[in-house]
Amino acid sequence: MHAFLLGATGNAGLELATLLHKHPKINKLSLFSVSHSGTCISDHLQTSPQWYQTILNLEDLMDHIQQADLVFTALPHGISMEWIPQLHAQDVLVIDLSGDFRMQSSSTYEQWYGQTHTAVDLLDQFSYGLPELFLDDIQRSKHIACPGCYPTASLLALAPLAHAGVLNDETIIIDAKSGISGGGKKPTPTNTYQNIYENFQSYGIGSHRHTPEIEEKLSDLGKQAFKVQFTPGLLPIYRGLQVTIYLHGLPRFEKGSLQSLYTDFYQSKPFVQMMDKPPSLRQVQGSNECHIFVYQDQRTGLLMVISAIDNLLKGAAGQAVQNMNVYFGFKETCGLT
Repeated sequence: MHAFLLGATGNAGLELATLLHKHPKINKLSLFSVSHSGTCISDHLQTSPQWYQTILNLEDLMDHIQQADLVFTALPHGISMEWIPQLHAQDVLVIDLSGDFRMQSSSTYEQWYGQTHTAVDLLDQFSYGLPELFLDDIQRSKHIACPGCYPTASLLALAPLAHAGVLNDETIIIDAKSGISGGGKKPTPTNTYQNIYENFQSYGIGSHRHTPEIEEKLSDLGKQAFKVQFTPGLLPIYRGLQVTIYLHGLPRFEKGSLQSLYTDFYQSKPFVQMMDKPPSLRQVQGSNECHIFVYQDQRTGLLMVISAIDNLLKGAAGQAVQNMNVYFGFKETCGLT
């Protein structure tokens, strides 16, 4: 297949370019960018051997679109929705990594992202691209919206409980921490070396745009409305993400039954691994896996779920390739092990 990648030089774009370049089902890859057109992909990748391919100008995309079998859009939110209507008109599969098409409601998007959605009529054309939970939707979809990194780790951690009907409508507390690559390549006052080194800081308290995404998809899974208290923080590392979720008021599980609930739910899911102790980020960095540890304190009844992923792979580029594999009927792990 011939794949197009728009936004090839961002953090997620570079990860995705590398995966697609090596993928056995992709025999041609065209890379596009606005700010770095005309440069060589090796100028942006520290790889060996060198990969000599010129990045094309995104403004010339429609001159080439007839050659594409599918298009990945790794553009910032707000920019994806400018290009996707043109791609939709060409009847080509789009796998979007931005936040523009993840939620069902344009008003929710506009409230949390702070801008007008300009492609409202295409929202129902996108399935939510979390294959472990929405496989059937992805297989029959017109386009696919890849989840955010925090929602991926959070939803995989909570899905077995939601499916079993044991989650209650009390507030779900999600304490999340990620490396700085999740914030993009553009320098900001918070992601400079001077601020990150030997430091930790929470941000987006009560206002992070992944909050409604988690609530909407969790409510879909559990067939009732849920609210989450989501607080992210920035770790002084480049890649990796962990969420620790605290749940009050759940039934007390018999010894081993809680682990069995998760093991049975994910038994046929190659990228979810249940752990017998809390996962470390080193275990998932560089992989498309999600490692989950679940624990209920017998003294307090508090139930905790810890979930770890690589935010650039399972949280972005790896998940995009996994969605492609599912859609086209390839082995789900193709190009990802």
